[in-house]
Amino acid sequence: MGVGWITMVLQTIIPKHQDLRHVSISMLHHLLPDIRPGVWIEQTVGEETFRQWSGLDRLLIQLWESCSIRPRVECWMLGEGEESTRYPIVCLLPAVAR
Repeated sequence: MGVGWITMVLQTIIPKHQDLRHVSISMLHHLLPDIRPGVWIEQTVGEETFRQWSGLDRLLIQLWESCSIRPRVECWMLGEGEESTRYPIVCLLPAVAR
């Protein structure tokens, strides 16, 4: 399932869903774009992919600010260190990471 699909599903959340308090997104590290330090993220992932991740970032913040729906994003690593897990998420979802 791609990031564009996640965004489309989350866009269906409207204020009538008053009981919804959390949105959790879990992903595997190997499915994330390969982000390299010192290279512009748009160049690394491509313009369309960057636009999709930016849209998801904005939508998660909008849900938090307007509906008090707290986002939680997890990235699972298979046999690698925790530090490399955080870096792609911070680059792809900077507002959520703050």
